[in-house]
Amino acid sequence: MQDKIITIRRYQRIEEAQLDWALLNDKGIEAIVYDSTVVQVMPFLQDQTGGVELHVFDKDVEKALEILADYHQLDS
Repeated sequence: MQDKIITIRRYQRIEEAQLDWALLNDKGIEAIVYDSTVVQVMPFLQDQTGGVELHVFDKDVEKALEILADYHQLDS
């Protein structure tokens, strides 16, 4: 059986997505930044593409969201 890939966050800036990607990977959760190339090369298409998305496998969604919530709560 194949795991589903779930979008857990959307970003306006690639840097924010990459920061969260690195945080999740450091915690052992495989994450994927999607659509980063299009937004980097043609930022004016950001609204048409939906921006940058962070994806994880469905089995990791709850843990990933918890990690990101804790991190961003401390960041505020």
